[in-house]
Amino acid sequence: KVGETAPEKMSAWFSLASAMMSDSDWEVADARPDASLSHRSCPWGGHLIKIDLKNLHIQGAPERASDLMVRPEVRGQHHDRFFEENKIEWQETLAPGDALVEQPSQMFILRMAALLFGNFACHGPFMQKGCLEARTFPVLARHQLRRDFPEEGDSSYAVFTSDGVGQEQMTICRNTDKHQHFRIVLVFSTPTTGSFWVDWTSPSFQMLTDTTYTVMHWYMNRPGVQQMRAIDENFYVCLALRNYNRGPPMIPDESGTTAIRANGWENSQRPRSWTRFQTGDGKFHLAEYLKCFTESLGHGIPAFDTLDGKVLVPYQCVVLRRQWESVRDYVQAALTLQRAAYRRANGGSRAPSLTEDAALRYAEGAAQLPKVNWCAGELKAPWTLEPTRVLVRKTTLECDEETNELVPVRKTKSESTTRMVAFSV
Repeated sequence: KVGETAPEKMSAWFSLASAMMSDSDWEVADARPDASLSHRSCPWGGHLIKIDLKNLHIQGAPERASDLMVRPEVRGQHHDRFFEENKIEWQETLAPGDALVEQPSQMFILRMAALLFGNFACHGPFMQKGCLEARTFPVLARHQLRRDFPEEGDSSYAVFTSDGVGQEQMTICRNTDKHQHFRIVLVFSTPTTGSFWVDWTSPSFQMLTDTTYTVMHWYMNRPGVQQMRAIDENFYVCLALRNYNRGPPMIPDESGTTAIRANGWENSQRPRSWTRFQTGDGKFHLAEYLKCFTESLGHGIPAFDTLDGKVLVPYQCVVLRRQWESVRDYVQAALTLQRAAYRRANGGSRAPSLTEDAALRYAEGAAQLPKVNWCAGELKAPWTLEPTRVLVRKTTLECDEETNELVPVRKTKSESTTRMVAFSV
């Protein structure tokens, strides 16, 4: 299954993204002021072909190249689902910007490249009716979009194919100094090695460079792309949890120890008892909490802790806006009971609350978060690590509970007149 594409292979492609935007280590085969064709050996075998389009005009383009390309799950459910030349059909969303799609067609540029770069046999599902004809046998592929990658403001779109069928490729977009003009770099793999690479003076390669510029200009300005960008902009909603400094929030649990009376709820629906939310690693992540919380209410929705290849801070997650709007009222009503249970369990007046359309915040240097399936249970020691003590004399230390989202804060008195404030870090 294409969803089982080796993570090492995908990481290898993205690790080369910066090198793809550089002229170093590439041998130029054809160049003109606005485009060039280069090649180099591929670290995992074969060759990489790079076509660098330096000043492509895109009408109605967003200000930043990071917003230029559309997520695959949006493309595969809207206009590109019916766009014959570059048709893709959405199958499954693995994460925002990471989807399985079905490809019944292959871009003409890559079919042409298959002729030039060694695939003369024209075999396999990609070339069943001839090298320059679109295939009719669909295959699964994994499409990934990463924004602000490899540099801030860039966008990178990669295609990983099923069972080695077809050519893997990556497209990178970057701003230029000219309004609505962008640098577009297309890199694809080919199994060709050896003496075939001697004669780069062939006019066929010059023709490929020219054709790619024309086709990519048409593709980036294709009908429906501006409408898809507008849909993509509001496809997900960012949720943020605040005010849970006294420990993780509560979750409905029939065996829970905190009971709350739920006025206005049907007897069969109301959560009667609550317990602390717990994860296997003792660290709180809103995506896991929201999935468990909605499942316990019988209205489970997927929630994600990554967006376009970047990891969100633990107290944020994104969900499909359409799905969130379908359960919002029910979930918010249940969260009101959760706040009451939280206050009863912890004392005080503050309790966790959920914010919609929060400004996105990304974890600094964080890797992909591990998947955890634990939902409820007693709060265990890993939640609170060894505290760091701060000595405060004759003054007041104020803590912003909304920004200290990960850990509880507790105050203790020493034997003298000073106060010790312990922070778990």
